[in-house]
Amino acid sequence: MTNRQALASIISQQLGTRIVAGGLSAGDSFRLHDIQQEFGVSVTVAREVMLNLVSKGLVEARPRRGISVRERQFWDLLDADVLTWHTSHLGPIISDLEAARQLIEPWAARIAAREHDPSVATMMREAMSLLESAARDGARKAVTEADLEFHRRLLEASGNAVISRIARVIEPALRRRDELTMHDEHITDLGFLPLHEAIVVAIEQGDETAAEYAANQLIESSSIDSTEALRSDQSA
Repeated sequence: MTNRQALASIISQQLGTRIVAGGLSAGDSFRLHDIQQEFGVSVTVAREVMLNLVSKGLVEARPRRGISVRERQFWDLLDADVLTWHTSHLGPIISDLEAARQLIEPWAARIAAREHDPSVATMMREAMSLLESAARDGARKAVTEADLEFHRRLLEASGNAVISRIARVIEPALRRRDELTMHDEHITDLGFLPLHEAIVVAIEQGDETAAEYAANQLIESSSIDSTEALRSDQSA
């Protein structure tokens, strides 16, 4: 990445965060000159910032009309940057993602159990062992990474390349979810482990119904935790 690209990326992050946080509303407009003036950059960098934001659906650029902020419905909510900017300030996207996970992960668990592939079962057992080890140590960041790895492998176990890609894309939002629901740096409540274990056992036994049910229960529990944490965060 060149210095110009790095600078454009930093400015894109600042403007993108401003947009998703509501600092710039749909219909608000600005020009390349405004970017140049505010950040003290060349027109080349300003144009690259504009193209970054356009590619993510946050703004549209029209000749002689400048750059306009778009309605949220046009934002690329599966773009990793947009997710990161969004979840840094707003909670609703996390609820949307939990709803999406409710549709995807139980299905993935069911497929993994149906296939009853020993290599998949081994992969999930290894992920479970990593999660248990991290949970015993109690470091929040380690637990978060192990949990993300567990769910990443679960979606990969479906054998669907598109679903596997989604796991990578939504990780920024899931990290933000864990920041909201795990306030302490040291984790002492290990109540989340049994539902993860239930998914792995069901996959090992080839029990489609049990795998789907356990995954549903896990997502519902996560959704409740996220909702309560968001309410607490907003009232603080």
